[in-house]
Amino acid sequence: MGKFQDLTGKRFGKLTVLGRVDNVGKNTAWLCKCDCGEIKNILSYNLSSGKSKSCGCVRNAKLKKYATTHGESKTRLYQIYKGMKQRCNNANNPAYDYYGGKGVSVCDEWSSDFVKFKEWAIANGYKQGMSIDRINPNGDYCPANCRWVSLQKQQNNKLNSMFVTIDNERLTIAEWADKNKTNKQTLYSKFYRLITQLGLENKDVIEFVIKCGGEHDTL
Repeated sequence: MGKFQDLTGKRFGKLTVLGRVDNVGKNTAWLCKCDCGEIKNILSYNLSSGKSKSCGCVRNAKLKKYATTHGESKTRLYQIYKGMKQRCNNANNPAYDYYGGKGVSVCDEWSSDFVKFKEWAIANGYKQGMSIDRINPNGDYCPANCRWVSLQKQQNNKLNSMFVTIDNERLTIAEWADKNKTNKQTLYSKFYRLITQLGLENKDVIEFVIKCGGEHDTL
């Protein structure tokens, strides 16, 4: 067993060790003060290995600078990029349960570099009015699993996996169209208009339940 090393008073990057605190599991931890004024508990290994050199303020400052220096933080493409990461990484995002909560993530190449994402987007047909779409809805956001589609096409994709329940019979819109010999695209368009009128076009609508008394009209 190695000799215990007291790190009190030592500096690691912007961090000054104030003293030892309770272990985190079996790992030694230290109370540290950052040059920015923040006080934080940090593991001994992270200090000695150089992994932790600040309370996180340096990384946050770099991210903020990056978001402004690439000059596109207000563009639609950057908002798509930001929304994609929020859905996968932010548990407070309304759509997180359908993305990050189901294990969907953003690939490392894109997650750390908007410019890489932009280069892929332009090379793969991105234009104003288009939306990013995952080919495999259970797969991650990555070059091999993503494409650009019109908002109408993406909405149709969502509608195709949305269920409509009428008097306990639960079918997809495509199945209702087949059952009632209705053109699928016509039915998609009707539901798309309904979703738009209800202000749900940016939501993950999973199911409509329609209860009818007695006989009911077919769709």
